[in-house]
Amino acid sequence: LKSVMMSRTILYLGFSFTDDYLNEVRSDVMSMKGPSSQTKNLAYAIIADKSPSHCGYYDQHEGVKILSWSSELYGHGVMDRYLDSILYMTDTSAALNGAKLILFAPPD
Repeated sequence: LKSVMMSRTILYLGFSFTDDYLNEVRSDVMSMKGPSSQTKNLAYAIIADKSPSHCGYYDQHEGVKILSWSSELYGHGVMDRYLDSILYMTDTSAALNGAKLILFAPPD
C-alpha cells in the first residue's frame, strides 16, 4: 500500500478518513516525500458535505484535495458527475504512452 501511495495519486470515494492504519500509512508517505511540491495532492477525495475548513485542513496538512458539495442542495448525483468527468478526461491512448491515469468503467 505504501508503495502505491508513494508512486500514484489516490482517489478516495466517500471515504471518512477515520481508518487509523490508512492515516498512518499516508502520514508515513508524506514524511518520506518531505515538504515539497511532491506532497501536494498525494490524493484526491470525492466526499459530500465537508466544510471549507475541513477541506482546507486536508489540503494543507494531509496532502488530500477534497472535492465536496452540499448534498442537501445538490443531492448525491454530484459524485456521478465527477466520475463521468474522470471517465471523459481519461484518454486510453495516454495509457499506451505510459501516462499515469485513472480508468473508471461504469457498470452496464
